[in-house]
Amino acid sequence: MHALFKLALVPPCMCICIMMLPFIFFFSPMIFAVVGLIFLRPDLVFVLYTRFKMWHIGFRTSSVTVSNYTFSYAERGKQDPSKPTMLFLHGFSAAKDMWWPFVKNLPNDWHIMVVDMPGHGHTTRKMSDSFSFAAQAARIRQFTQAVGMRKRPFHMVGISMGGGVAGIYAAKYSEDLERLTMLCPAGINSKIPSEFELAVRDGRLKKGMLPEKEEEYVKMMPFLLHETPKVPNLYWKGMRLLRKNNNAFYRKVINDMMAPASKDSLRSNMGAITVPSLVLWGQHDKLLHPSGADVLKEGIPGSEVHVLERAGHSLHLERPYKTSKLLCQFAEDGYY
Repeated sequence: MHALFKLALVPPCMCICIMMLPFIFFFSPMIFAVVGLIFLRPDLVFVLYTRFKMWHIGFRTSSVTVSNYTFSYAERGKQDPSKPTMLFLHGFSAAKDMWWPFVKNLPNDWHIMVVDMPGHGHTTRKMSDSFSFAAQAARIRQFTQAVGMRKRPFHMVGISMGGGVAGIYAAKYSEDLERLTMLCPAGINSKIPSEFELAVRDGRLKKGMLPEKEEEYVKMMPFLLHETPKVPNLYWKGMRLLRKNNNAFYRKVINDMMAPASKDSLRSNMGAITVPSLVLWGQHDKLLHPSGADVLKEGIPGSEVHVLERAGHSLHLERPYKTSKLLCQFAEDGYY
């Protein structure tokens, strides 16, 4: 009976296949193109996907030119006189689109701007310029002036490199800011070496933050996340293709940030930060030692500091709900 049943299905199945032939014929070029794109250029898939997600959660991209620098930025919502705008600064070798998994958890009525840091994303890159924390903060201030953000105090949020730049901005240009939030910020020369620093010293990470081969990306990722997810090999290929033409620039950025006059600049300037400040750090941060949270707690009067469990360096990805909740509570305290 089972064989007869299968035999009885043959004519209908054949009819369905015949009916589907025109659709298969019509869509097959697109299917092959998509599959080819995924396997040959997964980096483009990354870019298209993040741009779509940014658009989907309400961001619209624009640009502004000031002092021979063209800044690429995205904006969600409109300025509200009763609420400060929030400006997000991304980390080293990233771009403004990295924020979508985090920002999607924030209220839709907040006016939020994200910007490509100098030389990153689609913002002008000048290899002859300095990329120390102070130099980047000065350029971001030119951006805030160009887009009219300095008409009223705003809330600056930065992570890693962007966190260090945000801290220096707050120390030097406090009159511009209403609040400051730093997520595991760079710019503190910790007395306790991080696991990343130890791995570079003993040769486990010969390329450090400048991997060139896919296997080097695999080795680096556990230092950015507390728990590294399993991803297909195409992911690592995409990462390599995204960065392969940028390593000379990234090397200069690292050298400028880690120069003697810059690498401890957040610590040396933190006493000048007078705006209400929130510091969030991952308890298992292997890239920047979490002892930096204690340094900032002692050095910024009245600062609110949280060290999050089950999180490494990428708080916005690993603990997006907890991180956004703390940010909302801090931002809403008397303002929202």
